[in-house]
Amino acid sequence: MPNPSDDFAGRGRVAKTTSRDGVELLVRHWDATDPKAHALVLHGIAEHSGRYEHVGATLAAAGYSTVAYDHQGHGKSGGRRGHVPDFEVFLDDVEDRLTPLRDTGLPVVLLGHSMGGLIAFHYAVSDRPQPDVLLLSGPALGAVVPAWQRIAAPILG
Repeated sequence: MPNPSDDFAGRGRVAKTTSRDGVELLVRHWDATDPKAHALVLHGIAEHSGRYEHVGATLAAAGYSTVAYDHQGHGKSGGRRGHVPDFEVFLDDVEDRLTPLRDTGLPVVLLGHSMGGLIAFHYAVSDRPQPDVLLLSGPALGAVVPAWQRIAAPILG
């Protein structure tokens, strides 16, 4: 998996937080001067939030205070590389980042790319606190997995 650079000079504000299952997450913030809404960005598989610096900066300049984080097992977040014990962990992490944004009273946009689009879609059809807008970019929704891989995955996992 790619590792984001340690040089965050001139980029979004970076912080660490702990997920509800105890994994340390790297979180990036791009603050808008006079925000009209918030955006939460979910990256794709084998990526990290640092690849979305241009997105966060562009959204912040347009008035959207933006948050992105490295999913568990990706980038500078903790956890086994490319692994979560259950898909619900992704949804828990989204809920824990989205809820404080909703609490501000401003509209919230949930933007997911690739695997992040899959996570965002599953989140949006759940009974969890919802965004005002769902934006999917190349969501990984229609993958056809051969039968032998579906059988082998639990065994190899």
